[in-house]
Amino acid sequence: MALASIDDPMHGDRCTGRATREETRADFFKLRESSGSGIDAMNAHWRAVIDRLCADERSDAGRSGWVGVSMGTAYGLPLVAVEPRIKAAALGTGAAVAEYQLG
Repeated sequence: MALASIDDPMHGDRCTGRATREETRADFFKLRESSGSGIDAMNAHWRAVIDRLCADERSDAGRSGWVGVSMGTAYGLPLVAVEPRIKAAALGTGAAVAEYQLG
């Protein structure tokens, strides 16, 4: 089994140093609504990760899956929709996704 995790633009090393949760949330919603640019970039990054994992002889490329909760769903759903190598997905909502969907 191989697992991978990368930071989205709102977390970890990609974060630009927002001071509050509200600022992070506001930036997330702006990114989601900015003509898909954030989603396209995350899809490209995840596809590169999947390329690398599938190239490893220890991986079974035919058994790739995605597990995401909250932002893992927000970014995972668009990826699962366009990435044929992902054969199964478990997606769950969390505060970020529910708030975005409910407006």
